[in-house]
Parts: sequence; C-alpha cells; structure tokens
Amino acid sequence: MDRAIYLLLLLYADDQKPIMGNLKLQKLTFLIQKEVIEKGKRVSDENYNFLPYRFGPFTPAIYDEIETLKQYGLVEVKETRRGTYYMLSPKGKKLIETLLLKKVIPVSLLKAIEKIKKKYSTMDLNKLIRLIYANYPEFAQRSEWVIESI
Repeated sequence: MDRAIYLLLLLYADDQKPIMGNLKLQKLTFLIQKEVIEKGKRVSDENYNFLPYRFGPFTPAIYDEIETLKQYGLVEVKETRRGTYYMLSPKGKKLIETLLLKKVIPVSLLKAIEKIKKKYSTMDLNKLIRLIYANYPEFAQRSEWVIESI
C-alpha cells in the first residue's frame, strides 16, 4: 500500500473535517510521520522525506500525492480567499471505510491519526510551528518563520 493512504486517513479522521492551508497539511503529515508511522503504526513501507525548509519540515511529495489523489477523485481541493482547503471526497470516504471494514487498515492507525488531527488541526499555526521546532529543532535550521510570542 502506498504512503498516500496516510493523507487519506488524515482527511477521513475527525468526521472528515477539512484541513485548511498548505502549511497545516505539511505540519500535520509531518507529525503523523514522527508520532505515528515512525513509532510502528504503519501500512506502508514508505516514509516521507521531510527536509528543513523555510517554514519548517517540508516535502514536495505531499503535493504530488494530493494531485494524484485528486485525479482519482479521492480528494477535493478548494481554493478560496482564505486559503486552500483539502477534503476527502465521497469516493475517498468509501475507499477508507472499505479498507477499514476489510481490516486492510487497522483501526488503531486511524485512531492514532485522529488523535493528532484533533489535537493540532485547529491550533494556531504560529503555536504549531513553535511546538514542532521545540520537539524537532533540526527542522528549524533553515526557517524563515518568525515565531510570535503569546
């Protein structure tokens, strides 16, 4: 199974609430990799290759995979004045539910991803990036992000 399944699970988790913004999508996927996938809950042998970048951990692979998932009709991307919204399509929802029902994807993986999404998806981006830099300082080394104090 391809690692893009993690993106589908992220979009499925927490009642399929959309992810708002490119940075948020990158950071949530990074946290899923660090706190779920690298700790043994996985369905793919592939990891994302995150690199320190202008706004913390980044990989262009996420955008490539979102585009592929969009072409297959599994993901919807909406551009608005407020930013980009990433959502699971009805077809994507059906696929995930089928994979869960057939136990191709363990429910424990979905629950772990859901925990991350619930905890961080509504967090202020400044606070989220500060948290990532505190826990993974190696990803702050090329940063252009100015951390505002609370």
